Amino acid sequence: MRIRNKSSEANTPQSVVFSAYLCYVIGMVDIVSKPSPDTRDQVARARRFREACALQAIEGDPLTPEEIAMFEMFRREGWSDERRRAHLAARARRLASGLAAE
Repeated sequence: MRIRNKSSEANTPQSVVFSAYLCYVIGMVDIVSKPSPDTRDQVARARRFREACALQAIEGDPLTPEEIAMFEMFRREGWSDERRRAHLAARARRLASGLAAE
């Protein structure tokens, strides 16, 4: 569950399409630019990322360019799944505490 303030422009058809496009491009760049012995895992991760981006867009809450950049950084720097989860959980707690204070 992501907590953030939604702006009216975040749900425009153009932003939804652009967000889905960025998710697709990042997934494809991941596969093409970083071949490795574990290509099946890379392909599966890229597919799941594209599907998650599409679902977020369908729900009217597409990923922001900053969020997409964060996930790209995770991939590029080779963060483990545990480290990613810990980072996202800490980020969610910070956002929730900030919203609770308002």
